[in-house]
Formats: sequence, structure tokens, C-alpha cells
Amino acid sequence: MHLKIKKIFLNEFIYDQEIHDRLIDSIPKKSFKQFNQVLDELKQKDLLIDWDNLEIFRFLASNILGYLIQHYIIVDNTEWNEPLEIEHVTDFIVKGLTSIK
Repeated sequence: MHLKIKKIFLNEFIYDQEIHDRLIDSIPKKSFKQFNQVLDELKQKDLLIDWDNLEIFRFLASNILGYLIQHYIIVDNTEWNEPLEIEHVTDFIVKGLTSIK
């Protein structure tokens, strides 16, 4: 997708409630149910912090989307080490959401 189109889409998604709602509604509800089931199973096994699933989703989404926006929407011209940055995002998420007992 062209960079200008990506930026327009992101702006519309963030600021236009109707577009936001239509995109969210297009995601199959079964996906949310399965996601919640996986999170609940991980919590039962003490592999995941015992927080509300919506809050966990928000932390996951904000980290992943932040990475994607920086590199594919903003397109920072500086050199970046993609495998290392993916490893850092993954480590941050895992360490932040792992149950500590």
C-alpha cells in the first residue's frame, strides 16, 4: 500500500468513529472469543498475568501497532535492525505480561 494511503487510512481510523466501528465490526466475533479463551487458559496455567483480557489486548496491540506505525507508516529513514527490534518488542511483551508467582 502506498505511504500516503496508509497515512490517510490511519488518520481516518483514529479520528473517524464510523470508520473505526466498521473496521472493528468486520473482525469476526469468533476471533475475539478464541483470543479470550487462549488468554484465560494461559492465566489458569499461571503463564499470563491475571488482568482483564481487554487490558491485555490493549497492551499487546499498542506495542505491536507502535512498532508497525514507526516503521511502515512514519517510515523513519534511519537504519534499523528489524530482527533485533522484533526481539525487543517480543521480550517486552512477554516479560510485561508473564505471571510472577
